[in-house]
Amino acid sequence: MNLTKIELELIRSAKETASKARFVTIVLLTIVGIAFVAFFSDIITSVYFVGICVVASIASILVPQFGGPKYQELVALLVKVEENSGAVEKDPIVEALSKKS
Repeated sequence: MNLTKIELELIRSAKETASKARFVTIVLLTIVGIAFVAFFSDIITSVYFVGICVVASIASILVPQFGGPKYQELVALLVKVEENSGAVEKDPIVEALSKKS
């Protein structure tokens, strides 16, 4: 299967965005964990703890949306790959029954 330069760039961009989002999620979970310990140690109040959790939740949802390829572009690439691969969906029940005969 031959992919164009634009499609290869799309794949590279998607990989970079996924890697960045994974890193940011780990950082945000670490911050929430530190805030959790600080909350139960009475270092911060419940208002600050809730604020940190809300901001971390929103950030973890929004980070993958910025800087990467659009969803429609990725779907178009996957459709092209599927059409060119010649893959045929097989029913596992039919496969199992045909092997036993």
